[in-house]
Amino acid sequence: MMRNGLIAKDLSHYILEVVAVDSDSMRMINAEYRGKDQTTDVLSFPLEDWLSAWTQENAQDSQNLCDYDANEERLAGMQPCLGSVVINVELAKSVANRLGHSVQDEIALLFVHGFLHILGYDHEVDNGEQRALEQEIIESLGLGESLIVRVEST
Repeated sequence: MMRNGLIAKDLSHYILEVVAVDSDSMRMINAEYRGKDQTTDVLSFPLEDWLSAWTQENAQDSQNLCDYDANEERLAGMQPCLGSVVINVELAKSVANRLGHSVQDEIALLFVHGFLHILGYDHEVDNGEQRALEQEIIESLGLGESLIVRVEST
């Protein structure tokens, strides 16, 4: 399926871990994994290395990786995990209060942003693909400005 020139995959048989943390925990995670000793709002940890390794081990089925039925036996009943999105709920509450919208909306914005990173989008190096898709998603959900738009506005 195509959407805005982007290929949409069926991810319904995959799982995604979402972790809620406070600012101190996020600072420690950010320092450990990104070398930045500061808190942040959202971090994404895609398990593409796992998917790549699994694909190499199962090369004959690699073209059907998103076809769960073809790989169900090999996965031994386990659903593959796409990765983890870590959300700083403490910071989300602060930003929501400052911007005048709900904490749930702020967490949804953070989730959308993080999930797109899980799927391989990177607004720091792409040609606006993540920005466009993020904007389309948040508009469809009736949310405020995307994180990318916020940063560009400051």
